[in-house]
Amino acid sequence: MTMAMGTEAYNAWSLLLQLIIGVAVIATFIVYYKQLCAMRDASVGQNLVTLHTYTTDDVFRNERKALFELAEKKTPFEEWTEAERRNAESVMPKKAF
Repeated sequence: MTMAMGTEAYNAWSLLLQLIIGVAVIATFIVYYKQLCAMRDASVGQNLVTLHTYTTDDVFRNERKALFELAEKKTPFEEWTEAERRNAESVMPKKAF
């Protein structure tokens, strides 16, 4: 027994199949977009944790406090001791260009 499919039935099945494929593609894009947003949020959170750890470190806080004390005294840079300059260098991160 052979089943012959008419043109209209073939077009209907083809249209339904294309619709299902289109929905699957859109759903895939939505899932990938949500994963991308979650990864971005996670990286921002990790960066904030690292920044918090760095700025609450006792050594960093003491060096920063010494730098603020120098600023309050309005000591010219030329009069800073070598230790005060090292403290300032460790507090102010260098930019790599």
